[in-house]
Amino acid sequence: MHDLGRRRCARTLCVARAARSLSVVGTSRYKVAMPSDLSGVDPRPELRAVVFDMDGVLLDSEPLWQEAEIEVFAAVGIALVPL
Repeated sequence: MHDLGRRRCARTLCVARAARSLSVVGTSRYKVAMPSDLSGVDPRPELRAVVFDMDGVLLDSEPLWQEAEIEVFAAVGIALVPL
């Protein structure tokens, strides 16, 4: 994984950990999350695993790909017809 991807993953994990340490204050209509303690959050956690779903077992991404392809080709003047 290149450095930018590693930083994005680390930032995502850091935000997830920080969110777990937030306490919610306010009325039932308006709530504000306040950091209770962010000092223990590692800004660069170790990346231990990556899951790639290239065959659609975990997520059926084919309809999303088809929609994206139709939009990209339309942008250059080629009309694709959905199957």
